[in-house]
Amino acid sequence: MNLCCWKSSKIQLLVLETKRWELEAEIRFHRIHCGVRTNYLTSSRKKQVEEEAEEESMDTTSAAAAAASEQHRRIHQAAAASEQHRKIHQAAAATSSICDLTEIATKHNPLFWSCEVGSMNLSHRVVLAPLTRCRALDSVPQAAHVEYYTQRAAVPGGLLITEANAVGPEAFGLCHTPGIYTEDQVEAWAKVVDAVHAKGCFIICQLWHVGRASHFCYQPDGAAPVSPTRNAIKRPFLAKLPNGQVDDYSEPRALATQEIPVIVQQFRRAARNAIIAGFDGVEVHAAHGYLVDQFLKDGINDRIDQYGGSLENRCRFLLEIVEQINAEIGAGRTSVRLSPLMDHNDAVDSNPADLALYLIKKLNDFKLAYLHVTEPRFHTVLGPAKETDHNLQIYRDAFHGLFMATGGYTREDGMLAIRRGYADLISYGRLFISNPDLPLRFALNSTLNKYDRSTFYTHGQRSGYTDYPSLFQLQQQQQYLEEEEEEEASCHATADHGRFVRSVTVDHG
Repeated sequence: MNLCCWKSSKIQLLVLETKRWELEAEIRFHRIHCGVRTNYLTSSRKKQVEEEAEEESMDTTSAAAAAASEQHRRIHQAAAASEQHRKIHQAAAATSSICDLTEIATKHNPLFWSCEVGSMNLSHRVVLAPLTRCRALDSVPQAAHVEYYTQRAAVPGGLLITEANAVGPEAFGLCHTPGIYTEDQVEAWAKVVDAVHAKGCFIICQLWHVGRASHFCYQPDGAAPVSPTRNAIKRPFLAKLPNGQVDDYSEPRALATQEIPVIVQQFRRAARNAIIAGFDGVEVHAAHGYLVDQFLKDGINDRIDQYGGSLENRCRFLLEIVEQINAEIGAGRTSVRLSPLMDHNDAVDSNPADLALYLIKKLNDFKLAYLHVTEPRFHTVLGPAKETDHNLQIYRDAFHGLFMATGGYTREDGMLAIRRGYADLISYGRLFISNPDLPLRFALNSTLNKYDRSTFYTHGQRSGYTDYPSLFQLQQQQQYLEEEEEEEASCHATADHGRFVRSVTVDHG
């Protein structure tokens, strides 16, 4: 596809270049014969020309005006063609570079091995991780979301996973996060999806319910958040309030057994809405201490009904969700995210290895598009990633489908993980925030922009969200600065020459 685009751009480039040569030649003719030489006429000749011009008839004047107008139009046409030529030349060069780089990377960089995920044919394995960014208004994505995701669809054939989307009004735990359960939300996400598809990329919608990881202020009518337990999340984990302050998480209300199928159906409807919006699939957020993970972990789930106690019972909620979503949209469009070894949001288990292996064995029956698992070295958001004695190898070996790993990976980490078969796909979070064209930078092994952690969860529609520059923008900025320096140097040289001429005139005077 890239090669075809490159060839098309080269053809357009040749056509425009021919037109540009013709028009520039005409411009040079007009400059020489109509404008430039008049600067060298003597004052007497100028007077003569003015007197002759006054004697011309109105018809001649009109004809001259028409000719001048046509000349002006042609000059502008030439300038426009020249600008169009420049843009197409840049596009062709960029496309050509991507084509060449992709071909090289396919041979030498495992991150650029192609991969088939369900019905999606990926050209590379650098995935945008789901990242909460808190930019929605009234839980509806905005125009900034379209720009944000389109920016990160810089290399065709890539896969993007959206920020988590609430499956219902009780599913929120942060302000300015989006949902996928109303018509307005679906219509807004459809604009994002269309823009990403137009760039030749694929996009998955992540579905979540935060459960007890919430506060009264986010719940309808100030009600208690819901969870499998009545126990609140303990410090040091704190809820972030709409005013920017923090507070203890609110004490949750334990769901009644008959309420749980209602939430399962919320996930199913959300998946249906995602497909209506045009998404290529959904990812169930069953990680990081949110509602599904609260059912999975025995450090939280203290139920005594069919959703608590044994491994089978604690996994029942997630498996029912996956079963319903599969029935709604198909297995090839369904995926799951897990974090069995993470303690984020006070989510601990007495035997996380057995929990994960049991769950993976069950998930194998659903033929998921992929399984997305957080690397255990990422313990909490309160500090940097920490290495542990654990890794994901046993889970990768147990899962029969495509395995996506995430958690503090660098370019080199990702290359090694793919090459060794440790993972099939690598999702990147913070690096993708500050580098909208991250796959291209990985292909070039280019310098990365540094991210500003203080703007991760702010609510501005641009700052810290869509204002990180791409390589192309940095190149344009550098070119502009160089042109400014050249122009300034030229002005200085002209001024120096003027002073020299005046000095010579005075000396000879």
